[in-house]
Amino acid sequence: MKKQISIVLSLIAAWVSTNESSTTAAVLYSNSLDNGSDVTILADTDTASAFVDYSNFTVGAQSFNIAEAPNSVGGAATRGMLLRANISAGAGAAINVLLGSTPQSFSGDYRLTYDVWMNSTLGQAPQTGTTEQTLWGIGVNNTGALEAATGRGNGAVGTYGWLTSENGSGSEDSAINANDVELADIGDTDSAAAAALFNAAFTNVFGTPNAAAVGQWVSVAIESNAGNVSVRYNGVEFFNEASAATTGFAMFGYEDRFSSVANPGDFSWGLYDNVVVTAVPEPSTAFALFGFAGLGLLRRRRA
Repeated sequence: MKKQISIVLSLIAAWVSTNESSTTAAVLYSNSLDNGSDVTILADTDTASAFVDYSNFTVGAQSFNIAEAPNSVGGAATRGMLLRANISAGAGAAINVLLGSTPQSFSGDYRLTYDVWMNSTLGQAPQTGTTEQTLWGIGVNNTGALEAATGRGNGAVGTYGWLTSENGSGSEDSAINANDVELADIGDTDSAAAAALFNAAFTNVFGTPNAAAVGQWVSVAIESNAGNVSVRYNGVEFFNEASAATTGFAMFGYEDRFSSVANPGDFSWGLYDNVVVTAVPEPSTAFALFGFAGLGLLRRRRA
C-alpha cells in the first residue's frame, strides 16, 4: 500500500512539473514602463512624471544610479517611470497611473504586482519633509478624487492604499481603504507585532527605529480573491480585508500627503517598473488528481 501511494505521488509530481506552464496564471496586462504608451496619468498640480534609464539619471542637480528591479517583464532592463509630488507648492499632491492608454477594467479574482523604489531626503544634511508614499489601487475609476490619502473622504472609489517611504505617518504608515472608508492601517511603532512586520518586509537602510521601505526595491502585490483583498510587500502580508470594491481600473501612484516640502527636494521621488496584472488561477488540477487517486487506492484496499 505504501509503495502504491509513493508511486501515485511521484506521478502527480511529474505531471505538475510537465504541465506547470499550462497552469500558470493568465497575464491580463504587462508593462515594463519603458515609455508612456500604455498608461493613463491622472495628477494633481505640482507633480511630475518621466520615463528614465534609472541606471544613470538626474533629478534637478542630483545624479542617481539604481540597480535593475527584481521582477523583470522584458523591455529595457533599467527603464522605468519616475514620479514626484509636492515639489514646491507646499500642499498635499498625488498621481494615479492607470493601466492602459484607455484604462483597462479588471474583475473577478486577479493580482496586481509592481516594483517600486522610494527615495527620500534621509541621510542628507540638513533635511526636512521626508514622508512620501507609494499608492496602489484596484476597482478604481478615472473621475473625481484621486485614490490617495488626500482623496479619501472626497469621493475616492475602489480598494486602494499606500506604503510610506520611511514610516513617518504614525499609525498610517500603510493603509487599505474601500471607497471613502479605511478598512485597516498599521504603523511601525503600533506594537511589537507591527514592528516585526516591517522588519520582516524591509531592510533598515538608514537606521530608523524599525525597517522602512525607503532606499530599496519593494515588490508590491495586491490580490483580489473570493471577496477579500490581500496586500503584500516583499512577500510579507500586511492586510487581508473583505472588500467588494474590486471591479474597475487598476493603478499605481505616488503621493506626498503633507504640506511640508522635501528639502533637498531632488532626493524625494518614487521609481516604478514591471507592472503586471494576472488572473488568480483555480486550485491546481493536481489536487483533484490526488483525490481521485486516493479514492482508487482506498477502494482497492477495501475490495
